[in-house]
Amino acid sequence: ARVNGLLRLRTLASMKEWKSLAGRAVSEPSLRTQADEARVRTKTYAREWLDFAREAGRDTTQPMDICLSAANAEACGFQ
Repeated sequence: ARVNGLLRLRTLASMKEWKSLAGRAVSEPSLRTQADEARVRTKTYAREWLDFAREAGRDTTQPMDICLSAANAEACGFQ
């Protein structure tokens, strides 16, 4: 339970940073690169959480939704 919680926390923190940077990048184009890097981190963290949740028999709904919001289905492990 602890590992799942830590993976969740890391993913949600990254997503919050990504959404904040993406919103600010609309009026500050110089933040676009940072926003994209945060999106990629969010995808990576969500995928790690998703993979762990699958292996541990945990609910995969939230990590799957976050991963798919940050990347395509293939990047999230769906063919």
